[in-house]
Amino acid sequence: MMKAIERMSARKGELCFLSSGVARNSMTFSHDSDSTVLTAQCCGRDTKRKTNMKKLMCAVAALSAGICMADITSANIVGYQTHNVAKGGTYAFGVQFQTVDGNSQINVKDLLTVAAPVGSTAASASDQIWFYDAANGWSKYFYYVRGATKQWRKQGESAETTGVVSNGASFFFVRSGSTASSDTSITLAGAVRPLTTIASFAVAKGETVMMANPWPVGLNITSFNDFNKGTPVGGTAASSSDQIWRYDASNGWRKYFYYVRGATKQWRKQGESAETTDEPIAPGEGFFYVRSGSTASSDTTIQFNGPEVK
Repeated sequence: MMKAIERMSARKGELCFLSSGVARNSMTFSHDSDSTVLTAQCCGRDTKRKTNMKKLMCAVAALSAGICMADITSANIVGYQTHNVAKGGTYAFGVQFQTVDGNSQINVKDLLTVAAPVGSTAASASDQIWFYDAANGWSKYFYYVRGATKQWRKQGESAETTGVVSNGASFFFVRSGSTASSDTSITLAGAVRPLTTIASFAVAKGETVMMANPWPVGLNITSFNDFNKGTPVGGTAASSSDQIWRYDASNGWRKYFYYVRGATKQWRKQGESAETTDEPIAPGEGFFYVRSGSTASSDTTIQFNGPEVK
């Protein structure tokens, strides 16, 4: 059964879903189990056709501007996130969507849309995307512009990138400070990962992994042990404990560690003496999980269950 839904547009920093039964700005998933195709209806037209990621990005840009356009359909719930990015700012974002076709591997060149991109032939004068993994360290991409050529390139390479990133990964977006004349916004869009699936991330002893909730839902730091399917390591010092690191341009680094003393076991912000009361990791926010290297006796696994996993 197919149901048309109303057009939704997101204000800066908001999350918007195009799906029957999903309330605007709601963090609760709801959909009809018999809906195999979900349609975004605009101006009364109902064009049932598949679309690729670039078409969806064009669609959400037009929806945000209030422009009437053809409808977008997908076999899954589709949505988008829009985030403000200040000139010269660095922000950690999560890859919380798949492609509209349901592929969990997303091309870096199609990952996001920048409202007012800044590029040049040098990374230092361009907008950038940074990824990190323990095996390879940093992989950095920049928006290359020369004449009519405009493309995302990996630093050190001479052609448009063919790199991919997985749903559940995280990255830094770096807005040019030397060339940009203003702030901007970025938009990430795609299909929501099936709600009945499970996503797992291996974190080796002493390893730092950059990750995000694979679904566009917030995470409470105080209950993060629900996601750790190994044995979280804690102590009275951050250096001997598992840690969570967050970063944004306004607050800089915020680091939390798993505090354990006797029967007391809780996530604390470094420098504080009680369980953290900081706001949850927001939808769209990326973070680092740091597995203790000095105290842990084994690797661990961070596991996120889809909202409809029983």
